[in-house]
Amino acid sequence: MSRVDLSPKSDLINFVKFIIMYVCGGHFTLYFHLY
Repeated sequence: MSRVDLSPKSDLINFVKFIIMYVCGGHFTLYFHLY
């Protein structure tokens, strides 16, 4: 995170991180709704 990398690989990693956070957030939301 110290430097900005505009390579496609970096964009892919950031996209994957976003998907993981989105999925985890959805799971946490379901968890709190169930319990």
